[in-house]
Amino acid sequence: MSLSTVMHVGDLEPPFRPVLVNRTTGLPYDLSTATSVKVTCTRGTTSVFSLRSATGNSAGQVNMAWSGTDTNTVGELHLVVVVEWTAARVQTFPAEPEGNYFVVNVVA
Repeated sequence: MSLSTVMHVGDLEPPFRPVLVNRTTGLPYDLSTATSVKVTCTRGTTSVFSLRSATGNSAGQVNMAWSGTDTNTVGELHLVVVVEWTAARVQTFPAEPEGNYFVVNVVA
């Protein structure tokens, strides 16, 4: 798991802002060249949201705002970032060996 954050129930700040790094070079991906950046979130086997639009910058940082009831339940949120590059080439983050998802712990 590449990123672990703690938020309190009902918090909508701070935004979800992982930095996506190329495992081979150690450099951040230039997300400003991506066709789209989206985030999917689950709590256990339950979907919280799927393919929510996000933004990405040249320093590899994703920026996704929380909304509504995303953080209204105590527990672990598991998030993946889906980046679409030109020619419909899709890449999902994080990737092994970093882990299968980003973790946000929602606490009381």
